[in-house]
Amino acid sequence: MEGSHLKNLKNMNPMDLAIYIAVFFGIITAALIVMVEIPQNDLYSSVYIIPGSFTNYPSGNQISFQYGMRSLVDTKTTYIVEFYANSDLIDSKQVELNPSESLEGKKVIDLPQNIQYPVKIRVVARTPERTNEVYYWVNKNAAF
Repeated sequence: MEGSHLKNLKNMNPMDLAIYIAVFFGIITAALIVMVEIPQNDLYSSVYIIPGSFTNYPSGNQISFQYGMRSLVDTKTTYIVEFYANSDLIDSKQVELNPSESLEGKKVIDLPQNIQYPVKIRVVARTPERTNEVYYWVNKNAAF
């Protein structure tokens, strides 16, 4: 049976043979690229601020909000969670989450008296592989 395929190749027009070889190597190259470029495990997590848990126009310098994280990594992962007001690091903590585990918490921040408004409030979750962040804006007075 194999001999008949070789006879067919030997009897092919040189241009058809070149096209046949180019297609064969193109398919092999495409398969190798797909295997190398597509990660086997997409390791990521999410961090979010719970809608309705904060105000953009607080009275005074104290703000609070609820945040959450969800680990979609396939192993137990340690996160460094950082809380910022503009570029100032306000607080940080370390948490461990198992695969598909979620964590929610409430954060209260006393903004410094001399802070420049509007203030960008950020929650950053770091692992050695990735950094995820979410933010919202706080202003001193309502715009109207």
